[in-house]
Amino acid sequence: MSFTAMPPIPQAGITPEMLAMFSATKQNLEQLIGQSGEIKYSAMLRGAVTFNFTNELISSAPALSGQGFSIAGGGTVPSLSDFTALTKTVADLQADVKRLQESLNALATHAKG
Repeated sequence: MSFTAMPPIPQAGITPEMLAMFSATKQNLEQLIGQSGEIKYSAMLRGAVTFNFTNELISSAPALSGQGFSIAGGGTVPSLSDFTALTKTVADLQADVKRLQESLNALATHAKG
């Protein structure tokens, strides 16, 4: 997408205050649309985002039974099926966090230009 350049501000028939206001407004707009030479200050438009976000996560609530076994010393340990389900859930969450981090890093890189 490109923008049309703004015409010069007419000098005749306006007060110095109006000229200052119009000049500042023109300068701000030129920075936002990237025509001032300082791209780092230009606005990023929605249509300029060209990468895909991760929108489907693989993690879900673990299916745990809550059953455990008593051990010597008064402690309780989870069943093997609960431990396995919890381990899978933690691994899925770790993968989701990594995918989200990669998406955020890509967005930050894209925003910096």
